[in-house]
Amino acid sequence: MAKVVNEEVEVSEGVVEVSTAKPVPANVVTLSSGVRVQFLGRLPTTITQQVVVGTFQDANLGADGQIKEGMSSMEQLKLAKKMFHYNKAIVTFALSLKLIKIYDGLPADKEWLDYLQMNPIVAEDNPHVDFNKKIHQEILFLMYVAFANEQDIELISAKLLNS
Repeated sequence: MAKVVNEEVEVSEGVVEVSTAKPVPANVVTLSSGVRVQFLGRLPTTITQQVVVGTFQDANLGADGQIKEGMSSMEQLKLAKKMFHYNKAIVTFALSLKLIKIYDGLPADKEWLDYLQMNPIVAEDNPHVDFNKKIHQEILFLMYVAFANEQDIELISAKLLNS
């Protein structure tokens, strides 16, 4: 992560600390993981519709569009995986359209990437990933490191989708 360096300036009454940090824009959110993400716009409605239909067309939902009661554990797991794919699709489109960015950039220390490369779930879920491409690294970093809990995930819809 980037570190802010402070400079000291001498004045007659003592030492005054002057920050050289730039002010953080209002559209930057610090996630629970400590990663700062900048939301720069919302996805076009047509893309959102494609993602919703493509993700949930075979989901176990009732006629009212709500999750059916009494789903088996396997059905619940399948739905959870669909939700992860839905959020990853939204983030991927947003990155490609420059609507979201990692405010401080990717960490210089790539240890987080080493762990993801060794994780069989990541490899299975991302068969076409190229761990050397920056855009692939950004998607992986956001989905497996930055968005760490339910509140973070809720920001994806709140900040990127037109409602």
